[in-house]
Amino acid sequence: MADKVYVGNGWKSPKFDGVVNISLNLEKLNQLPVNEYGDIKLTVSKMREPNAKTKATHTVYENDYVPNNQREDF
Repeated sequence: MADKVYVGNGWKSPKFDGVVNISLNLEKLNQLPVNEYGDIKLTVSKMREPNAKTKATHTVYENDYVPNNQREDF
């Protein structure tokens, strides 16, 4: 598994339960591969501890998961 490519952060909404507001870096997004549908696969995950500087509670990174039956080295 390659190193994660982080493209943004998220903050838990103070007003709405279950809502995460995200900020994405457009330059990093443009470098990610696009699938056959024109989509970029991303994962949003909760941080163990909020970022001390930005107070971000979530991180956004490239979803590079490939099922075993679709891997080239399989």
